Amino acid sequence: MRRQVAEWSRLRVDRFQLDPLDAGEVRDLVRALRPAQLTGADLSEAQVADIVARAEGNAFFVEELVGAAATCDGVPGELADVLMVRLDGLDDDAQQAVRTAAVAGRRVTHGLLATVSGLAPERLDRALREAVERHVLEPGGGDSYSFRHALLAEAVYDDLLPGERIRLHAAYARCLASGDVVGTAAELARHARLGQDLPTALAASIEAGDEAMRVGGPDEAALHYQQALELVDHPSLRDADVDRADLTIRAARALTGAGHTERGNALLRATIAALPADASAVDRGLLLSELAMGLFLADLGDEDVALAAESVELLAGGSEVQLARAMSTQARILSGHRREAEAREVATTALAMAQRLDMPRLSTDLLTTIAGLRVYQLGDDVRDAFSEAVVHARTTGAVNAELRALYGLARLHQDRAEFDEAIAVFDTARARGIQAGTRWAPYAFDALVMTVQVLLAQGRWDEALARLDAEERAPSALLDGVLRMLRLLVAAPRGEEGAQAEGAALHRFWQEENVVGLHVAGAELELAEQRADAAAALATYDEVVDVIGTTWRELFQARLRLAALALGVLGTAARQQSAVERAVHGERAARLLDDGLRVCANDRAQGVVLGPESLAWEKRLVAEHLRWRWIAQSEPPSAAELREAWEEAVAAFEAYGAVHELARARARLVEVLLAQGETAAAGALRDQVAATARELRTPALLNGLGVAPGRGPREARPASALTAREREILALVAQGRSNGEIGSQLFIATKTVSVHVSNILGKLGATSRTEAAAVARREGLLD
Repeated sequence: MRRQVAEWSRLRVDRFQLDPLDAGEVRDLVRALRPAQLTGADLSEAQVADIVARAEGNAFFVEELVGAAATCDGVPGELADVLMVRLDGLDDDAQQAVRTAAVAGRRVTHGLLATVSGLAPERLDRALREAVERHVLEPGGGDSYSFRHALLAEAVYDDLLPGERIRLHAAYARCLASGDVVGTAAELARHARLGQDLPTALAASIEAGDEAMRVGGPDEAALHYQQALELVDHPSLRDADVDRADLTIRAARALTGAGHTERGNALLRATIAALPADASAVDRGLLLSELAMGLFLADLGDEDVALAAESVELLAGGSEVQLARAMSTQARILSGHRREAEAREVATTALAMAQRLDMPRLSTDLLTTIAGLRVYQLGDDVRDAFSEAVVHARTTGAVNAELRALYGLARLHQDRAEFDEAIAVFDTARARGIQAGTRWAPYAFDALVMTVQVLLAQGRWDEALARLDAEERAPSALLDGVLRMLRLLVAAPRGEEGAQAEGAALHRFWQEENVVGLHVAGAELELAEQRADAAAALATYDEVVDVIGTTWRELFQARLRLAALALGVLGTAARQQSAVERAVHGERAARLLDDGLRVCANDRAQGVVLGPESLAWEKRLVAEHLRWRWIAQSEPPSAAELREAWEEAVAAFEAYGAVHELARARARLVEVLLAQGETAAAGALRDQVAATARELRTPALLNGLGVAPGRGPREARPASALTAREREILALVAQGRSNGEIGSQLFIATKTVSVHVSNILGKLGATSRTEAAAVARREGLLD
């Protein structure tokens, strides 16, 4: 082929280099070849990732792998036939070298290949030269060789007889175990397992897991530990000297470190359930303590509290080291459940034990727990304690404690609305987690999530999206769901097409990760606000309260925000409802107000200092309820009370600094000011709202304010000479409001409304209120 290409070049034929598709393009091709709506079953994320890895950007290989995804785990038959053609012209030595290399995997060192192949040096050199020239193998870095394509290695391996594979794997294992050729524990574990040397495979798998954890590879470590657990169950290894409880805990920690907390918890539960009746109390206690921590990190209910207490009781008969660690776990969990006094007592006792036993890293972990006991007080003493804990953790090399302390410090800044400081510390925590190889583990991943949320609060939406774009693909569907949730927090207020469907798709993660439920519900309430859909808002609110109130607690903090948002939708929807429809929602509006106020009262009763965010939403909750009463004309508030409530809400959101929600509060105040005839004050606020709406690209903020994206306040339509006040009254007439209701809502006398209505009928040439409403709709005067 090279000779032919050279001939073409002399004829001045243009040459085009077709580069491989990148990972994103391969995924797009997979979706095009296998659309779920046509096949009825979409490929799983694991299947897509496997195709991306194996195809290496070759479009033909992608098509073949997609076509065989449902029926074939290996290389599809037709593709294997195409690939194996390359071997047909190789002589016997070259074929032997290639087959031996295929058993090694994608890459093999020259020394290992020489030992296992059994070919004399000169014959091996000639064989490898031929394989390279035929584009089967290619030289790699150092003294290694690799297959030209991963699928070619798979095809050659699949072509071997079972006995050939076992024999070659066993030969590789013996060579690696001897130490004559340098290799890794992971390589030895693989070859020993497939070469049926199970004792060697078991020991090497555990060592490989430990090696992976030391270099920050929890995902790889989890694979090795889980393979070791499978081997322990083999009949021939029943008497192996392996601590199964310890091995299970290592596997669970690796899974958590790789971002698979739910899988780690499932492994621990299964192991605990399978413990024999005569299992030692220590083993059961260690496993329960680890499960308690896993459930705590997953933020699922309060089962972790009971499990942590049980584990401490069981480990009272174990070593002091084991007991101190279990008590450290218990203290963290109690602190997370706001049981400060109990947590302090347990942590203080455990700290004394850790210091006496010379356990500096555990001591640091406990100091971090103690530092966070007063985090809900938002004081400078808490900030200083976290800062000291960070320094202590770095001194002792306690990476997990360092991440915890950094995350706690950043969250404190966030709760105090010190957004720039929060982002700086979150970024430090994220970088430290990545450096430690725990990019997707708790604290490191949480730091990313919180950073994006702070950026969103600051109105730096495009910067937040850019951060998400720069991230690697999440290792699990759940973590990917969290990242999708963050994107939805921008898509929903922007009214982007598909936002509603994306929110619905994310409901499946609500039970597993309550944070997704909280924020998706907020996004859905935003979409309901845009549609003035009260029924949808109430359904969303009820669902999220049912899910999270069960797994967390009834009066979870975010319920305040959700209640305020739902009340806002009821108020917006009331403009279009009949008197009967508005009356139906009266009880729900009162209950939403009560829900939010109970959250605040409960927090204060527990000694929690409400930060700027909670204070802002508390003011907003009260103002939204007054707004509903005003628009629905259900015991409407006085003009002064309504205006004061919204002025306080705006001031609270100015103090908090959440840009989008501040604009929404200002827009509500504009409504009130216009209704009270305060056009000058309303105009200044309306300009601020319009500026935010244009900057964030959220046109829905301008609804009802007489402002459209990209231009100033609308001029009166040529079809009429209606004044601004007459247009307001016309809109209420079209909603079926009586003169008395209109007067109460706009804070003017009923007689004044009657005069305005007469003027409107005259200007529109209408003979009745019904006809005036019809003309207004036809002429577009209600937009």
